[in-house]
Amino acid sequence: LALQSLRDSDRAQKALMDAFPGYVAVVDAECVYTYANERLAQLLGFRVTDIVGRHMRDVLDEERYQANLQEMARARRGQASVSVRSYAATGQRGAVDLQVTHVVGAGADPARAAVYVFGVDITDRARAEAALLLAKEEAERANQAKTRFLAAISHDLLQPVHALLLLASLSRDLPEGLLGEGRYDHEATLFAAVAKTLSSSKGLPNTFLASELGGRPRVVMPVAPGSTRGVILL
Repeated sequence: LALQSLRDSDRAQKALMDAFPGYVAVVDAECVYTYANERLAQLLGFRVTDIVGRHMRDVLDEERYQANLQEMARARRGQASVSVRSYAATGQRGAVDLQVTHVVGAGADPARAAVYVFGVDITDRARAEAALLLAKEEAERANQAKTRFLAAISHDLLQPVHALLLLASLSRDLPEGLLGEGRYDHEATLFAAVAKTLSSSKGLPNTFLASELGGRPRVVMPVAPGSTRGVILL
């Protein structure tokens, strides 16, 4: 009766593992496969009957075998054992990325207990994360390129602006009547128009000036000699 109950339990456990929507294997204390589902067998390029009863080293390449040994050791110490495994594309399937978890089965001695290996397909998530990382790197490169470009052109861009500001400042200090009647308003209007054109160029002149002069650079030109009203150039 006890033996029959154990067999029924084993069949129920196998049915549950067969229904698991992922990749499953069970390895005993000797690193021999006692179970592998069909998905895992196809991923590894074997039939289930070619895996069960064989040592892990005979099924996996040396690198994957050693990686599994380390993960199994972590699980037996009671530590979380979660890793990512990548499998290159073959003629029968595309590339696959798995999140693999090793879990020690019930038993009095963890060192002798079976280890259950569960793999979940994270291929789409891994691709999305890779695309996001690539987009972030591209954005950072573009931002660095923009910074270098602005630094390179700032000097040449500021030269005519500084010349305009100097001319405006000199014009403000001209003796009354030197330009002739009506010319003062004309010059003030001209400087205001030029300044407006510079300021409308995507804000770059104002940005550079504010950075260089440490605030809100403004040059005020009186609309007439002795007047308290003025035209704000920048």
